[in-house]
Amino acid sequence: MELMIAVAVVAIVAAFAIPSYQRSVQRSYWQAARDILMAIYSGEQVYFAADNKFYAPGVWSKIYTDNPNGVIPVTFSVVENGLTGAAATFTATATYTPNGQTQTVNQNRVFGGTWAQP
Repeated sequence: MELMIAVAVVAIVAAFAIPSYQRSVQRSYWQAARDILMAIYSGEQVYFAADNKFYAPGVWSKIYTDNPNGVIPVTFSVVENGLTGAAATFTATATYTPNGQTQTVNQNRVFGGTWAQP
């Protein structure tokens, strides 16, 4: 009887702990993606200051960051419009692999996307 009560208590605690843990992991991925997007944004600004245009990374080190792909279950990409000066734009996107939700940041440091903070 005591063993059944102990098992029931553990099951109840697990029922509350597991969803909380999953939210915590999701929140850490969201924040890591936001931090990496900020690193990409900063690198793009430095690249723009030197070359008067933005860079779509084929070589991530040109925007002073390591390749962020494969570190967490998020894929990062950058798209730029190929123009120079004031007309130049870029959008960096972080896509959360399990569900396809995204976070974006552009040359004006405006965040967007479908991946809301958990």
